[in-house]
Amino acid sequence: MKKITLFSLSLAGLAFTSFFLIQEKAFELEEEWVIKGGVQYQDGKILRFENGHEVDIKVLDLPKTEKIEWKVTLNGQDQTVNFLGQEKDKSMVGTEGRYLNFYVPYGYRGDIKVEAKSGNEVKTWSTKVVDDVYHDGGKSGYFRIEESNDQHTYLDAKWDYQTKTYTATLPETVNGQKVFAWADDYEELKLQKPGVISHSYRGQGAFKNTLSDCKSRKLAKKGLQ
Repeated sequence: MKKITLFSLSLAGLAFTSFFLIQEKAFELEEEWVIKGGVQYQDGKILRFENGHEVDIKVLDLPKTEKIEWKVTLNGQDQTVNFLGQEKDKSMVGTEGRYLNFYVPYGYRGDIKVEAKSGNEVKTWSTKVVDDVYHDGGKSGYFRIEESNDQHTYLDAKWDYQTKTYTATLPETVNGQKVFAWADDYEELKLQKPGVISHSYRGQGAFKNTLSDCKSRKLAKKGLQ
């Protein structure tokens, strides 16, 4: 009877130890944003976010010595390389920790999933990527033409992950109005003939607009009359 009791207690102790070790190894994923715009939540849970955004996925309760295999997919297709997914020890706002940072280029939309595998344990984070979180069918883009009537026209742009560059074709006219120049958020107005335009992505949500620089606003309206 004593042997059975001791054996039972040993099994209980082993089960408790195994449970403790499993609990100790468990980890979680949590998203962090530099800019809250373009992200929609409901009841504390993320519903969707707009393309053209960078995201930090934070790892909770896992030692840095534990290796993680990361994978970012969109509509079931592996986009880890294309979305520049890489692990960092600081978030975009400078908070220390363990993060996966990735960028969803303009033009990409659908169901996105981040998968983190450590040992035999796999954790996932998922949501939707859209063009406009508040308007179904709304559009957005890396290059945007602002017209004199405050309307926006977005140009289709091609993304090159190797050079982190967007390329588009600047049209001669937009809705019957002549286009004569373009500018972005960081540089002066550029006088350039319609044709191929390219700009690199500068990170942390940097957005480039055609004809949107404050100094060029009046010139842009004048040129589009």
